[in-house]
Amino acid sequence: MTDVLSLVDLPVPALRCLADGDLPGAERVVGLDVPAELLREFVPWSIFVDRRAQPGSEGWTIQLVVEDGVVVGHGGFHEPPGPDGVVELGYTVVPSARGRGVATAVVGLLLERARAADGVRVVRGCTNPVNHASQAVLRHHGFVLVDEAMDEVDGLELVHELRVD
Repeated sequence: MTDVLSLVDLPVPALRCLADGDLPGAERVVGLDVPAELLREFVPWSIFVDRRAQPGSEGWTIQLVVEDGVVVGHGGFHEPPGPDGVVELGYTVVPSARGRGVATAVVGLLLERARAADGVRVVRGCTNPVNHASQAVLRHHGFVLVDEAMDEVDGLELVHELRVD
């Protein structure tokens, strides 16, 4: 794993391009090569267009994961913290960058963001029951399995939480 990992915010024009499947357009907006693998997986990019357009959403919605200047995934929160102080994180690492600790580092960056914010009490992460690698990443950071939930898009998910207040 490299020492230079960052999260780059996706502005609304880039998200619109991704929602439309316009990878070259998104690349022009963010000034980075975006792997086609990110478009092949199901991501409701159009939902993030609306969420990112809301005031105060910068740094809270989906961002590109950049390692040494190369996009290797995306990560972020589903939306800014709600009145209950809960934020839900999510992340994906492209197959060519897996197994090197990138996901663990991304979750670490997201937790730093959550801990630095006023009003965030709990960070939630939901995983597919068979995604043992993602569950291990969350456990590494101290998340605890608290429940199961049925997501209308993803189906059955395991709900993990970490108190950060």
